[in-house]
Amino acid sequence: MVLESQPTQINPYQPFTEEHHMFRKAVRAFVENELNPHADEWEAAGGFPAHQVLKRWATSAFSD
Repeated sequence: MVLESQPTQINPYQPFTEEHHMFRKAVRAFVENELNPHADEWEAAGGFPAHQVLKRWATSAFSD
């Protein structure tokens, strides 16, 4: 996913732009699909495979 940046006027009552919402949606999807299914396993092991997780994040969220 490539986040397109366009000049936007920020409304003081709604400080988040469409890009913010797109980023939040991407983070939420990654957590739900890639992290949550393994949370119990990683909790029991006392850690998680950070290198693999971050590599998947980089390729899945911003590969376009």
